[in-house]
Amino acid sequence: MATSAWTSCGASASHAGGWTARPSCRSSGASSGSGPPRASSPSWCASRPSGRRVRPGEAEDAVVLTAWLRGASLLFLHVPNEGKRSGRTGAFLRRTGLAKGAPDYLVFTPPPLVDVRGVAIELKSLRGRATPEQRQWLADLESAGWAAQVCRGWRAAVEFLESLGFKGPAIRG
Repeated sequence: MATSAWTSCGASASHAGGWTARPSCRSSGASSGSGPPRASSPSWCASRPSGRRVRPGEAEDAVVLTAWLRGASLLFLHVPNEGKRSGRTGAFLRRTGLAKGAPDYLVFTPPPLVDVRGVAIELKSLRGRATPEQRQWLADLESAGWAAQVCRGWRAAVEFLESLGFKGPAIRG
């Protein structure tokens, strides 16, 4: 495959039709005088101590990408490497196979347009960067016959998957 393992997918235009991927996050309760109160915020909106709602970029992108992969009926898994853990839990996970830098998504369904064994995606926020360990994992997977790429945002990940021949649900966002 000509694509380098550490090359990033670019951003794309929004897809037409389908379901909305990124509704805006708004706090529930009384509004600032413009319209009725909002019933609730999307589940991926985190609350700061100030009560202001924010959208975590990579987490939201992961939710949307997972929905797209499920809609495409692909055999895949998300590697839960993110998050802080206690020293004891981290040690246990390492002993049982958790590997630093492993890609976020592994797609086991072979792509229709290219002859590779599977697809590995390291999903980043629009400003996120892959660590040296993540880049090494992607390079090693490419050497083993996988298509592997860092993708900034769910749109870039979907574009990468579509370039390999996968078809999924249309997304508005």
